[in-house]
Amino acid sequence: MCSDAGNAMGYVRMIRSGGLHCCSNAIQFIPDLEDIEKFEEMVAEEHLSAECQRAARWITSRINDVVKLFITACLVLFQCLMMKPFNVSCALS
Repeated sequence: MCSDAGNAMGYVRMIRSGGLHCCSNAIQFIPDLEDIEKFEEMVAEEHLSAECQRAARWITSRINDVVKLFITACLVLFQCLMMKPFNVSCALS
């Protein structure tokens, strides 16, 4: 029984670590996480086609999703590594 629980916890940690690794690999190409370019606005200024505007809206949305996931994953990892061992509580926003 203990072995199964330990294996399950190890699996969850491995998946979380893999997700964080994947996000960090994807996010390395975004130069500024606090000021993300809005591609839809740039495409609209250039008066490009509706298909280009749809693609720009999609890429902006995906970039925002990756940034949010990365920040959330980093906060959770920080909480697991630093706060739980010292019994410090923190509300993640």
